[in-house]
Parts: sequence; structure tokens; C-alpha cells
Amino acid sequence: YNARVLAATRQLQSQPSFAIIDRGLQKNTYSCILVERGLFYGMGYVPNKVSPTNLDVLKEHVTRYRDNSYIQRIIREHTGQYPEKVIPIQTEGVSSTT
Repeated sequence: YNARVLAATRQLQSQPSFAIIDRGLQKNTYSCILVERGLFYGMGYVPNKVSPTNLDVLKEHVTRYRDNSYIQRIIREHTGQYPEKVIPIQTEGVSSTT
């Protein structure tokens, strides 16, 4: 059992983390869809001064939502159509608070 849990944990942690960035509602914000280790985390509008590569800070600015297969499909389609809007986020050493 422990070996299966460790294998599942490693597999989850190997999934990419990224933000999908686009224009915000105001000039001083950008829209952000946040994916942490392959799972949808949340979305919202983030001040322009916040780096789109800082996972912990982005989490403070987006609204948390449940991940589901529908949102996963939309994210896959959107990232395929607009790869230039995808910002990779390094998660090595970053604690997960899911």
C-alpha cells in the first residue's frame, strides 16, 4: 500500500504547474488560470506587479475552485490553441497546500 501511495504522489508531483495569462478587466490586472501539478487550482484577476511565475503569490490572488474533468478539458483545449499564453511555474521546493 505504501509503495502505491508513494508512486501516486511522485506521479502527481511530476505533472506541470503553469498559469494561463491573458488581459485583465482593468489596465493594472491580468487574468490568470492557475494549474498546480496538473490539477486546476483556481482563477482570477491578478495585479500586474505580481509575477506570473510565483506560485505562492498567485495562489493569494486567485479564487480557489474544484478541479473536474470538464475544466481539465477546457484547459487542455485552450493551452493547445494558445500556447503563448501558458507560463510555466517551477514547483521544486514549493509546498503544496491543496
